[in-house]
Amino acid sequence: MVAAGGSTMPHGGAAVLSMPPAAGGLGLPSDVTIECIYSASLDTSMLPVGKRHAVLHFDGTSWSVGRALQPELFAALLVEDASRVLVSRTHCALTWDGAAMRIRNMSPNVILVDGEPVQQQGQASIVPG
Repeated sequence: MVAAGGSTMPHGGAAVLSMPPAAGGLGLPSDVTIECIYSASLDTSMLPVGKRHAVLHFDGTSWSVGRALQPELFAALLVEDASRVLVSRTHCALTWDGAAMRIRNMSPNVILVDGEPVQQQGQASIVPG
């Protein structure tokens, strides 16, 4: 489980990541879908599926997440401007090495992976479940 936000995370969140399928049977990554499953400021189960999911497109090296990249997602989840700034314009990048998904924090705001902080430019493995 991944959570992103400020160091105190008053409007914290979490995302479930689906692992990327092989593209064309070549073992190359394609798109991944993220879903917000928790927000301190609203009940995400009350949102339409399209408002709590985002498809991330592979750019050749990684998938990027941030409020400038998925504006509709973060506008729906963080309705107050004060809470939206907890998610950076480019908050994190996800990479796939063929066996594991990794997250790199691109933001000065902390990201939690399984409750452990990932500081700016730090990385952590994301395991299914």
